[in-house]
Amino acid sequence: TARADLEELTILLESGSLPTPVKSISKETISPSLGESFKGLVLFMGLIAFIIVALVVTIRYRMFKLAIPIFIIGASEVLINLSFITLIQWPLDLAAFAGLIAAIGTGVDSEIVITDEIIGRKDKAAMSLIKRIKTALFIVMVAAFTIIGVMGPIVLFSRSFPGIDKLYGFAVVAIAGALIGVFITRPAFTKIIEKIVEKIEKE
Repeated sequence: TARADLEELTILLESGSLPTPVKSISKETISPSLGESFKGLVLFMGLIAFIIVALVVTIRYRMFKLAIPIFIIGASEVLINLSFITLIQWPLDLAAFAGLIAAIGTGVDSEIVITDEIIGRKDKAAMSLIKRIKTALFIVMVAAFTIIGVMGPIVLFSRSFPGIDKLYGFAVVAIAGALIGVFITRPAFTKIIEKIVEKIEKE
């Protein structure tokens, strides 16, 4: 069946008599070798980014035990996002990669905010741990739903406006990453940091 469809499409393309008019908006050509090198480059840059984040967090809090959860949850978020992309069978084009990077960056940023809020500072010394957790989660959820609010119109109207459709994959992956963060990775990270901070404050 696939071969028959291919032969029929070949005949239509060669004859130029397509069943519906075609309007060319833009044309892009990407070499297969470029795609292969791009995949390796993305993996390498992702690893470097994780190492830099771990070092910055370690220097910031002077505790390596706080950097480890950020590294682990960040890696888990990448795997969950990639699993979601595979599940919906969305092609990993440049827009999807950009959305994935944006989701990861937002995730790491949220984890740092959570850590900073929960671990407390001098002006928050009187606040209970539970109250600090609620404050951190509120900040993170507002940030996540802001991303959804910004990307939502792109998803809804991308088919209506030529050119915006190129951002569709970016918006879908970014929204999925925000939802995964709000409902899966951020609560898990908060629980881990809560246990670590409880141990630190007891010591």
